[in-house]
Amino acid sequence: MMTMIKLEPIYQRREVKKIVPKFLAVSTLLCCFAAYSQQREIKESLVYSDPTVAKGDKWVKGFSIDYFQTTKDGVGYDTSGGAHYQSTQSKQMGFSAFLGHGDFTLMFTRAPEKYTTVVPASGNLTSSTTINGSTYFNELVGRYLLTDYQNEYFVPYVLGGYAMINDTQDMDVYVNSVREVNKTKGGGPGLGVGAIFPLTSKYGFRADVKEYLAKISTESNLFSAFNTTRSVQYVKSTLTAYYNIDENVNAQIGVQNSFIINQDKSSGTGFYMKLGYTF
Repeated sequence: MMTMIKLEPIYQRREVKKIVPKFLAVSTLLCCFAAYSQQREIKESLVYSDPTVAKGDKWVKGFSIDYFQTTKDGVGYDTSGGAHYQSTQSKQMGFSAFLGHGDFTLMFTRAPEKYTTVVPASGNLTSSTTINGSTYFNELVGRYLLTDYQNEYFVPYVLGGYAMINDTQDMDVYVNSVREVNKTKGGGPGLGVGAIFPLTSKYGFRADVKEYLAKISTESNLFSAFNTTRSVQYVKSTLTAYYNIDENVNAQIGVQNSFIINQDKSSGTGFYMKLGYTF
């Protein structure tokens, strides 16, 4: 009997018991430091150096062309429940857009991805499996600056949003001349915290962490054992440096990490670059 395999998509598994406390500690420290700094003021010119921040009561809007490079851990499960591990590196182009007024900014990011990975033979899997995959990850986030808690070093903010994923895996596995295709989709709401650290009127950086409560469904055209629905806690953190080339054109570069709480082999780590235009 042939043993088939399904690879978990971008929401992939990893043990994170040691990682979660670090994010919680950083978030708690950030909030406490902001609370004790209410009486300190930051220079307005530096706050507004972030290209996504609106100046006072004015509107701000813009877009960017984005490049992402990510390395992700992965685990695939065969029809007997056996786990098969691998790692995938992907390069992708996407775009972002934002619209803001006052302390509020609404941001959207679309990150399409194509990848090829080989799951090695092991256990009940007698031969390796090649997977050609495509993923669309969309994120809509609202950011609100907590200007009442700003100080001369940073401006804290809170985040709320919704993340969506649509992943297709086309595998070199055939049953009665039918090729195996597995599709995963889903999404859910999330909250986060972060801060902008303006250094000069030309450049600075920002950092944030978000956690999404998502429901993910998988469907297979061949194997009913792969038709599942589950809930996950997806954590994503970013650190971004920005530089204003001129009044309208800006460049950003950053690093990001994502994982699922209490799920083995789910880590995705990489960097990104953005070339943007602000109106």
